[in-house]
Amino acid sequence: MITTSRKRGGRTGNRLLDRLSPADLNLLARKFEVLHLPAREVLFHLNEDLEDVYFPTTAVFSLVVTLNPEEGEGLEIATVGNEGIVGFTALLGVRKSLHQAICQVPGDCLRLPAPALAKAMVRRPGIDRLVKRYAAVAYHAVIQSVVCNALHPVEQRVCRWLLVTHEKVVGEFPATQDYLAASLGVKRPTISVVANSLLKAGLITYHRGTIRILDRRRLEQFACPCFMVAKAAYRRIIDE
Repeated sequence: MITTSRKRGGRTGNRLLDRLSPADLNLLARKFEVLHLPAREVLFHLNEDLEDVYFPTTAVFSLVVTLNPEEGEGLEIATVGNEGIVGFTALLGVRKSLHQAICQVPGDCLRLPAPALAKAMVRRPGIDRLVKRYAAVAYHAVIQSVVCNALHPVEQRVCRWLLVTHEKVVGEFPATQDYLAASLGVKRPTISVVANSLLKAGLITYHRGTIRILDRRRLEQFACPCFMVAKAAYRRIIDE
């Protein structure tokens, strides 16, 4: 179940929001609510009305396109953590969700009514610019994901997924082999083989559905170049 409380003082913990000027951030902070989210909580479903936008602080969300609604099958198209926004298409005049948003790593996010953010974008150029640039980042991320899935072997894609998730959390994070297989669109035995090779190489530990990265630098060497390409694009688009 989702519980809420008011956000109090200090920096938000969302890297995007923390780029705003104090005046711009204070304007938004009046409407913030903190959501405490457990793992596997569905933030919204496909084709659901989007009334709010969400700024993750410690939670990480998986954006999933449903392939077979009756059987609950779907493919992850992106993950969003403290670097971004979930539900921003509501600000583009698209009020129905284009995918599911599911809490992958339990934690907190800031909820803001979409109309409040839309009004703030009209009043404050800094807010407007940042949201629009993040939309460009999200578009680039989906393109990069398509390229990655088409061209790179599953071993590199698994490493990339681990690094992307690790960027958004502190320390270990939950991820079952079944979940990772579904997210990447491959069979579970394939994930098992890759995970075992990473364990033997001393790059990760895996225990009871929890992963800890032991050697990030070497894991980056095993991953496809898409990880570094996406990181560079985020910095270039957001900070230019």
